[in-house]
Amino acid sequence: MAQNKRISKCGFTMVEVLLALTILSIVGVCLFSVFAGGIKISKYATSKDGFNHEVYWVSRLLSSDLENAVFVKLKDASGAEQNLFQGQENSFTLAEDTDTGLKTIKYYLSEADSKGMASLLREEKDFVTDEDKDKNVPEVIASHIAPQGIRFEYGYQEKNQPLEWRSSWALAGVPMKMRADIDFVIDPQVQKKQTLTLELFCPSGILNENDKSK
Repeated sequence: MAQNKRISKCGFTMVEVLLALTILSIVGVCLFSVFAGGIKISKYATSKDGFNHEVYWVSRLLSSDLENAVFVKLKDASGAEQNLFQGQENSFTLAEDTDTGLKTIKYYLSEADSKGMASLLREEKDFVTDEDKDKNVPEVIASHIAPQGIRFEYGYQEKNQPLEWRSSWALAGVPMKMRADIDFVIDPQVQKKQTLTLELFCPSGILNENDKSK
């Protein structure tokens, strides 16, 4: 009997077991919260880094291509003049004189994917011949764009008049000033967006019909 009593004194009471389980549960919840918070922060930092990279890449390419754009005027079969620069609200095409010859470069938005995001594409082609079909594959410049999340505008300015932004370009030349509004999707789960506005400049461009194309 005495031995049994000594053994029972070395055990844990029900209250002590419940208290230990409660403490372990509290510690487990705290650790899980810290772990889940760390994953969330890591995902946010990764998406933010991807966003910053795409913003830099889009800004660099758009600025570089427009700065190097050249005015090319052609005549079709009917004799009507045609400007290689074509500017619309959601796309534009320009001509660029490179070391390998004249190129046409088109920027436009793709269709939305299964995640509800579109891509900004850059398609470069040889103007005269393009035997290498791989060159015609559009380059993905940014892949986190909201559907219909891009708007191009073109600067018009008559003498002694303020600058006016229009959604299309119809003059015989390259626009001196362009503006691009791009809606980036930062968090796809909640469709959190941030709009990037770029003011672009073409040194050889024009602002009105009286300007001479360079």
